[in-house]
Amino acid sequence: MNNDTPSLPELELPLAKLDRQKVKSLYDEFGHLGDLGVIGSALAQYAESLCPGGSYKQERHRWVYRPKNFATFAVHYKRRARNVTLTFSGHPAQFKESAERAGLYEAWRELKKDLGEYSRYKVENASQLLAAAYFIRLGFEYRRRRRRSQ
Repeated sequence: MNNDTPSLPELELPLAKLDRQKVKSLYDEFGHLGDLGVIGSALAQYAESLCPGGSYKQERHRWVYRPKNFATFAVHYKRRARNVTLTFSGHPAQFKESAERAGLYEAWRELKKDLGEYSRYKVENASQLLAAAYFIRLGFEYRRRRRRSQ
């Protein structure tokens, strides 16, 4: 056997590094989700349209829309779970009445409290697109109102 032949673990390490290097943007990560990636992309572009001039910056496992920080996206595709966790400004309780008026009460029930003054919503299929976009808008409006009052 040739001693210059790399072992399997030696080959896997550069491949793992290469996989991480391919992900240069949020939209690259969405590419790993297939059809759900198209939904995630649409949501990210919608958030950008609400507040032009920002960009997504990777911070740990989330992509944060800077400088306003009213929406973040965490893309999950490496294990069995394939989803996008959307985090946005405001507590779930603050959105109940608005969600009820919009006919999104069931989606509102899926909101979870996140750190600080944020909520999170897990998007797993196209049927959640409307609710997710609505929550992004509510998070943007909440953030804007909060900054004006300070």
